[in-house]
Amino acid sequence: MKTRIPSERKGRCPGCSSQEIRCLPGIGKPFDFRAHSLVFSQKEYRIFRCCSCGLVFKDSILSEEFFELLYENVDFSNWSTYRLYPTEKPVLQYLNSLPRQSKVLDFGCSSGRLLEQANPRIEKWGFEVNKSAANEASTKGIQIVWDLVDLKSMQQTFNAVLLMDVFEHLANPTALLKDMSGLLKPGGMLVISTGNADCRACQTDIPNFWYFRSIQHLCMITKQYAETFANQTNLKISGWHESCHYDIAFSNRIAQHLRQIIYRVRYLHPQSTFGFVLDRLPILRKTGIWKIPPPYNASRDHAVVFFEKPMSCCLE
Repeated sequence: MKTRIPSERKGRCPGCSSQEIRCLPGIGKPFDFRAHSLVFSQKEYRIFRCCSCGLVFKDSILSEEFFELLYENVDFSNWSTYRLYPTEKPVLQYLNSLPRQSKVLDFGCSSGRLLEQANPRIEKWGFEVNKSAANEASTKGIQIVWDLVDLKSMQQTFNAVLLMDVFEHLANPTALLKDMSGLLKPGGMLVISTGNADCRACQTDIPNFWYFRSIQHLCMITKQYAETFANQTNLKISGWHESCHYDIAFSNRIAQHLRQIIYRVRYLHPQSTFGFVLDRLPILRKTGIWKIPPPYNASRDHAVVFFEKPMSCCLE
């Protein structure tokens, strides 16, 4: 099961269909991803940025059929830690500030780990494509909507709709975000946590940045994209928080930063004096064979964005 470039991504943005896109430097190296006994192959790929809406996206992706198969088989327990990720802390703080009986929808709720820790006085709803994860979430006081069609057509509206580490999985993020913003009550909040393509850490070789080294990750947000989407949907950006996705030990953080410095020197200045020195040090000589950036999840490469629906909508 291999990726391919779908027709809607050939020369155009999957978010707004604009043909004003530019290819970012570098070529993504192929890799495989395993889900149980299934193997999904990411072919060589490139990363583009839309000049119109600001979306940053991968061109070669799995088909919808293969993605459904992948998400049915992926082990959701890999993300079921009870500890909060740094990106979730401002979101949980917001949820705990909501009034009693506020309705919250977590789109892509997985096993319900985040909502489980939220204020018990709020009404909790969830949508999740992995049935095993959805079944577990349903045991935690979360009302599960089992079908996307039902979700889009339901009469419920929500005080908050969350997409935590979901945006990057969407083949057409703008269409889905518009559907979700339509489910907001006036004064409600659409909250997105995802990879930030504006972060400094991914600028050297973004196709091989760790975020795009996941076959499930198709796009990254930028401030331009957030502002464009807010203008299109009459929403207000009431918060933009940049954060590391993981809690990284100090020693690990320093080691990752040093490896990134070495890679940047070798990638950008392969004939430099510093590279010559590295080749003379046995412990660092092997860095010369690095073909992709070493793993680097210690940077502030995520954004948590709060989009607020104005109260004036109740008068329209």
